[in-house]
Amino acid sequence: METTEKRNGTRPGRWNPGYIFGIFMIIIYLGMAYLLVFTPLFRQNFSAVFRYSLGTVFFVYGIYRAYRQVKAYKE
Repeated sequence: METTEKRNGTRPGRWNPGYIFGIFMIIIYLGMAYLLVFTPLFRQNFSAVFRYSLGTVFFVYGIYRAYRQVKAYKE
């Protein structure tokens, strides 16, 4: 399925609201991974195994979203 940008031969701009929202969400996911793994903020509420597991999931998903964001911008 082609998007409007692909049909018109244009790329989404860097100031496109969807692009900015994508960057914002990448920062949120990577920030949550950092907070879960490296700060004492969640140590009282969650076990170490849960924090590291969830931190890893957030980190991997943040990297995946960043990859998709860059890939969509380059196309």
